[in-house]
Amino acid sequence: MITYLQETDSRMVFPIPSGTYTQQMTNETFGEKPFLNFFSPAESRLIKPALDTLKTAKNKEVSKEAEKALLLIKETVSSFQQLSFDLTFLPAIRAFENEDGSVIIEWIFKDYRIGFGIEVDPSDSGWYLVTKRELGEISASGHTSNTNIRNTILWLLNFIVSHS
Repeated sequence: MITYLQETDSRMVFPIPSGTYTQQMTNETFGEKPFLNFFSPAESRLIKPALDTLKTAKNKEVSKEAEKALLLIKETVSSFQQLSFDLTFLPAIRAFENEDGSVIIEWIFKDYRIGFGIEVDPSDSGWYLVTKRELGEISASGHTSNTNIRNTILWLLNFIVSHS
């Protein structure tokens, strides 16, 4: 009878009864972000209207950048949901194509709006948050070219959660 041992990072050892596994045990552990590629229908509903608009956009490069931003938002929302935040109240994100080929992605809430302007010249692209008087008429914005867009999306989602 062979008893395999599984050692953890904390140096704790757990016996694994023989016959439990038919495959040879290796000394490897694999890890990844779980379920980030699986999105519920509610999350698909979150960005689907915007993605539908982007499919017909004239400037494919701008459309591609806008799609990246939407997928980052979707990934961030998924991460929050995995942490048991109920985000089913989130309205769908919309996209609008301008005559100059740029795209506006906008998330409209009762007392505030969050948006991303994806410009033909990527260095002109940016984000914004504006609120109504009820939330103090906050106005925040910045360029996306010289910032970590993931951190910006995380900050904006934290704003949404704290004002829901």
